[in-house]
Amino acid sequence: MDEVIQFLDTENPLIEEVEASDEVGLTDDEIRALCEEEYRKAKPTEEILAAQKLALQQYFLDPDGNEEQGSSQVQDSTVRDSIEAALPILMDMFLSSDSPVIFRPSHEKDIEQAELETVFCQYVLLTQNPGILILLQWIKEALLLKNGYVKVFWDALVNEEREDYAGVSADELAAMMADDDYEVIEVGEVPTLDASTMQPTGEIYYNVSGKRRSDAGQVRIINIPTDRVRIAASWNSINLDGCPYVCHEEPCTRSDLLVDGFDPELIESLPTENYSLESSDVSLYRRDMDEFTNSTNSSDPSRDVLRRFEHYIRADRNGDGITELLKVTIIGENGGTVLDIEEVDGHAIIPTTPFILPHSSTGLSLAEFVGETQRIQTAVLRQTLDNLYLSNQPGTAINVNNITNPEVLTEPKVGRIYLKKTGENIAETIGVPFMAEKSLLVMQAIDQKAEKKTGLSAETIGLDAESLAKSTNFVGGAVLNLSQLRMKLVMTTLCETGFKPLMLRVRELCMKNMSRKEMVELAGKWVPIDPRNWREKRDTQIRVGVGSVMKAERQAVLQQIIGLQEKIVATQGGIEGPFVTGQNIYNSLCDVERLTGTANVNRYFSDPANYTPPPEKPDVATEALEIEQAKLAEKAQKDAADIELKHRELNIKEREVGIKQEQVATARINTIASNLVGIGDANAT
Repeated sequence: MDEVIQFLDTENPLIEEVEASDEVGLTDDEIRALCEEEYRKAKPTEEILAAQKLALQQYFLDPDGNEEQGSSQVQDSTVRDSIEAALPILMDMFLSSDSPVIFRPSHEKDIEQAELETVFCQYVLLTQNPGILILLQWIKEALLLKNGYVKVFWDALVNEEREDYAGVSADELAAMMADDDYEVIEVGEVPTLDASTMQPTGEIYYNVSGKRRSDAGQVRIINIPTDRVRIAASWNSINLDGCPYVCHEEPCTRSDLLVDGFDPELIESLPTENYSLESSDVSLYRRDMDEFTNSTNSSDPSRDVLRRFEHYIRADRNGDGITELLKVTIIGENGGTVLDIEEVDGHAIIPTTPFILPHSSTGLSLAEFVGETQRIQTAVLRQTLDNLYLSNQPGTAINVNNITNPEVLTEPKVGRIYLKKTGENIAETIGVPFMAEKSLLVMQAIDQKAEKKTGLSAETIGLDAESLAKSTNFVGGAVLNLSQLRMKLVMTTLCETGFKPLMLRVRELCMKNMSRKEMVELAGKWVPIDPRNWREKRDTQIRVGVGSVMKAERQAVLQQIIGLQEKIVATQGGIEGPFVTGQNIYNSLCDVERLTGTANVNRYFSDPANYTPPPEKPDVATEALEIEQAKLAEKAQKDAADIELKHRELNIKEREVGIKQEQVATARINTIASNLVGIGDANAT
């Protein structure tokens, strides 16, 4: 042991090297410079920006730039129609499922916890947050602009409510002042008066005003515009787990920074910028840039708009040779002010895309699949309308020498009067052949090609009753199923790339940050859920609830199953098995009710597992026999009691006779004794 101490006390180059290495790390300025460098590298390519700009132009039906004066300038709306038609289908697939997300247990002991996690994560998404709107915007942006983004984070909210109390005793006031959640602001003394003399009694009460603070922290989910997210240029996956750099840029005010808890002096010292967010084509097409062009507010500095960058970067800050995920908050782009650097366990940005592009962090949009169709349809539609106009209003060849007002020729008008010089024909109609019928055939062929690309047709969106009727046959049904499969694949891709990571992140944030229980409705009952108890459970699996068949098909299948169960029950003579039990039938009925949107199926059907059968009633003969036996037993008991009573009476009489006999014997003895005494006295005399 002494040798070890001596070794540690001596100067050792290895120890000096380790101690020196502990001091090696990145400074705040170096981290800021690294973030700014990664931000510049992560700028989207010109091809991506051009594709997004074109998609927005086509969605908003902006002019193509090749319009001609005097010709049709109509715009086809295939891009917009396709996106708006896909949205209700995808949202219905998502929301019609029993549970949008299901955490699967890894073993039998995890079943209850997995069910609680499923219910609570749905509660966080759809109740604590505006989940429907979030999903709608998330999916729509991905369909239009390749990728959609949401930000999920823990919002450490603290609610403050004013509470006033009157007539508080000194002990109660002391308890209030000791309460960490209650801040006493104002205290006023209220002396008490004697009711009879109206003189002070010496007892003092208080009127108290204060603020009650309560923890209202929760998981917050918000949508992020695509152009305000940057991802490392070297990253080649839509899944951002392990990505070396992700950035979210957003406008904020000095007031926002104060609410987030940053140093007030530092916030006040931030330079005021007069800027607008980078005016990319995507930003401009959001039509929301005007509010950022004049960011200074001389009358109220708290409303000054600043440029906030939230960088998630992997860097070795502590010098141990291993990169950590750092969240770096900076105000300003070049040479900005670092507000905070903290090590985090995950970034807050979750992307999704409808069509995966292998080895790329950017997917493909639905607009790209039908954009070319819109351009062609626009050209054909314009030519068709021009042909229709010319056919209905053909041109006219006129001899200007035969009219007295040739200036009216430059202003064609229905019912125009031409003043003739002679009686000869002065005009000749130039006919234009009507070609719109052929154009319509071309447009139909183009539409069919677009349907094959997207899976969106009159059948899948439910607009054509005749087509839906035809889909009941084999060929029509096969076409319908193929179209459904395309849309299901899109929904599955959206869920696997975006919704699955989102729910896992929601679960993780609840598990690590919640400090209280939440009451959540589960199967018609309110149960307390405490995510803090999930800490040791890391192996829960997740399944996206897109379903294997459409709702109507599932209902039809379940009805067939119930019909088979009825036949089997009739065959086996009851619901005790072996093939079908009461629990099996109950499960089928529950599945049918859930497809109709019923949350609490116990209102209509009772779970046989909770059923307690009443006691069985005996048959009449057995009951009569039991009654007769009871009567006989009662009579026998009575007879036995009578016999016992008679025995007791006999015993009493025997005892009485014995007592009398003893009394007679005693009397005789006494008489004899008296006689003997008399005889003795006589002899003595």
